[in-house]
Amino acid sequence: MHSYMEYGALRQCELVRMRVPEHLPRPGAVAPPNPARVVTQGLLGGTPHFGPDPAQVDLSFSDGVHAVGLDGSGDRLLVGVTGPGWYFAEGRAQADDLRVSPDGHWVLAQIAQQLHLLKVPNRPRPSTSRKPALCIAN
Repeated sequence: MHSYMEYGALRQCELVRMRVPEHLPRPGAVAPPNPARVVTQGLLGGTPHFGPDPAQVDLSFSDGVHAVGLDGSGDRLLVGVTGPGWYFAEGRAQADDLRVSPDGHWVLAQIAQQLHLLKVPNRPRPSTSRKPALCIAN
């Protein structure tokens, strides 16, 4: 809670992948250096979501939840949600937080201290440029 109130829901950061040695050295031995690798960077927030695919992690970006390849292959938008914001704000608001279910079929969206459970839309075919977005009615 304090992190959100003091710094915002999103912050400039990096997701770093660090490999663990397959064979741990004997006690007291020094492990060989294992360089860290930046998988993605940008305005990220929340807690990473892990689903059935061990090669990817779902992260919150400013426009929604993205699936990020842990091999550094990039990211794609899974779902973005907008809805009614605070009574004093004009227009629609991006969700403050999104949680995708482990099976990837549902998303829990928090907007202005309200929770909404929504079905994730089917992914568009690669030939379309439509983004998977959900809008909560006023």
